[in-house]
Formats: sequence, C-alpha cells, structure tokens
Amino acid sequence: MSIGFGLHEHSEIIVMRLSFIIFFIILPAFSFSQKTDNRLQRKLEETVKGFNGNIGIYVKNMRTGKITVINADTVFPTASIVKVPILVGIMEKLNTGELNYDSVLVYKYSLLYEGEDILGSFKNNEKIYHNEVFSPKACDRMMRCLGRNYWDVNEAISMIPPYIEVFSKNGCLNAVRNEVLLVNASHNPYIFSFFTKNNKDQQWTQTNEAWTLARKISKLLWNYFEPKDKWEPFIK
Repeated sequence: MSIGFGLHEHSEIIVMRLSFIIFFIILPAFSFSQKTDNRLQRKLEETVKGFNGNIGIYVKNMRTGKITVINADTVFPTASIVKVPILVGIMEKLNTGELNYDSVLVYKYSLLYEGEDILGSFKNNEKIYHNEVFSPKACDRMMRCLGRNYWDVNEAISMIPPYIEVFSKNGCLNAVRNEVLLVNASHNPYIFSFFTKNNKDQQWTQTNEAWTLARKISKLLWNYFEPKDKWEPFIK
C-alpha cells in the first residue's frame, strides 16, 4: 500500500528526521540551527553503545527547543508508523465529507494517484498539536486516536507514568522496533523518536534487545525532563 510520499509499510523509504515530521506534523521544519542538548547527547550516546543493530534517535524538548540526535539522517523502515500519515489522509476525507465513520471501502492500488493525494502536498508547519490541520475538531480527533495506544507494555511508553498524557505510535517487523512519542510532561514536554533496523534480536518478547533499549532510554528521558517526579515503572 502506498500513500502520500510514496510510503510503503515494509520499505526503507524515509529518513529518521522526515518520519518524525510525518508522524507529528506539529513542529517547524527541522533545522541545524536548533541547539543541541550536549549533556543529554552524551547520555544517549553512552546508552546505545553495543546495540546489535542500527539505531536512530531524535529527542526535542518542546519548552526549550533543544534537540538530541543520533543517526537522524539514516533511512529506516516505517513499519506501522506509516499508519499515522494514513490517519491524516483519512481525516482529511472525513473533514470534507467524502467519507463517513461508518463507510465500508475496499482498497485497490488503482485508487492511488501519486502526487495528488493530500499527504503528497503537506508542507512544514502544519500542526496537529496546535489545531492547525484541517480544523480544530479534526485535530482533536487525531490526537485522541494517538492517545489510545493499546501496545503500551513492551515499548517506551511503558516508562511514562499513567497519569501523563502521551500521544504515540509504534511499528515493528522482525528486525525492526520503532516508536515515536509526544510526552505531555508537566514541566518539559518532549518528543522521543526511536527507530531501529537490522536488529540481531528478533524475539517477539518483552526481553527483545531493542524494546529493552527503548524502555531504558524512555526512562532516562523521563527522569531527565521530570526529575522531581518519583513514579517508578513496574517493568524494567
């Protein structure tokens, strides 16, 4: 299935930075003029050492604008994270009345008009987070969908307290574990984008190396951005 940017669920089709923009559609264009959080950069670089696969990370403090990146220009598979731009495309059709929530459709590849669908025309600064995509009502619905992720045990989201609002999407293949989150923390809301590929450990268990690393980094970030919160997760 292709949509928007020519995305394919099982293809290495977007760089880390672009996937971040596609997922949230909430931030200004990525710019090298953004300041790096050097202290956090050192912590993350040390944490990912020895990982048996390729990893890319993007973190942004929404309050200060500081970023931390590792292999942010590397190409990674999207896996199920491609469903977020699909969600935006469907929401556009709901917003214009072309579709209804109870519509029954059969997808055919012939329905794709490359270069003409809504995602292919997206520009930087269209922001779900700031109610600026289609309408506030449509943005509200998309944020609610992204705030109800069922898969919250193995992944990075499990390291965030249950009383904190998180908008997220994960995507996995045998040698891929991906996750992107907007953590609406009280003092320092932040973005955490975690992509991997060519993973040696392909187990579909909680002990999977990439999932374990995602949780470790997520806990590190939560403690880094919200050091006064004393909540502890029930899994490691």
